Amino acid sequence: MPLKFRLPRLSWLSRLPRPSPLPLPITGLSIAVLLAIPAALLVAFPRRSATGLERLIPSAALCEAVHWNASALSQMLGPLAPLAQGQQQGCLVLSAQGRGLFWHGETEASDGVVAPPPPSLALPAAQPLAAGALLELRGRRLDLLLQGLLSSPVLRQSLARSYGLSSDVLKVLQPSVFLLRLREVPRGPFLAALDLQLEVTRAGRPSLERWLDQLSRTLTDQGLDSNRPLPALTAWNREDGTVVGGWRWSPRREQLLLFLGPVPSRLATPAPISAGDWQLRLRPAAMASIGLMPAGVPVVVRRAVQLELLGKPVGLRPGERQSALAGRLQLP
Repeated sequence: MPLKFRLPRLSWLSRLPRPSPLPLPITGLSIAVLLAIPAALLVAFPRRSATGLERLIPSAALCEAVHWNASALSQMLGPLAPLAQGQQQGCLVLSAQGRGLFWHGETEASDGVVAPPPPSLALPAAQPLAAGALLELRGRRLDLLLQGLLSSPVLRQSLARSYGLSSDVLKVLQPSVFLLRLREVPRGPFLAALDLQLEVTRAGRPSLERWLDQLSRTLTDQGLDSNRPLPALTAWNREDGTVVGGWRWSPRREQLLLFLGPVPSRLATPAPISAGDWQLRLRPAAMASIGLMPAGVPVVVRRAVQLELLGKPVGLRPGERQSALAGRLQLP
């Protein structure tokens, strides 16, 4: 019997296209979705002891909710799916207030986890992104971002071969507090620029400096030219003079900024995460307008002014990889 989950009845629903039912991965069921959310996001869980994610399903059937599996997540995020390695399946309970859509719930990194629920997260007050910013991801540890990328042996070997990211360098990088930013580039050959700002420990800085020296030799061999417009700034240019990336140390050398694209005007001011271990903020409509949103992302998300997502991984027992999630979507 096909499953149906009710989603918030908001006035903007009438302006969204009504999708046709899509086949579900794995289960082969079809679901008529009231929102422009891919049917693959709404899946049936196998009947097991209701102590894992399944405990949310009975209440989800009585309220607004969406849940997904790994195949659905891959379809929606496309090439960005490895970054969501810890959210392979999950369930979110939705609510609407004014022009906003709010949610809370949990995710699991793999199927078959039987564990108590993680503590719920309190969503902080809305924080609009600064002008020119498309995306901002803050985290207490860089390995929250790296673990998905490094799960692919091919990609891991490529990073080691092309950029010298050996296991020793990764050990220094993984515990770093980080800020990943995607920013608009109003003119030039790039649609956007990508920055990764890291808090560097005194003990780990020499290893990173040696890695950057090795990376410099690699980039020179690839035909790029380096210049130092500032003492702490190294930029790399193509033959036509276009800056394609580089790095910059903070004046106190407590932070390292790696960038792809034009040189950032400044380092960002570190801002602590009030709750959770990572916080994502992005402007979906602005990203979609320049072709930077995955094609499988639901229409309601693509048209949103801003999306905020807060997460906190938990692991009460060995092998458990759960996360509590909370978030909001600001609608136009």
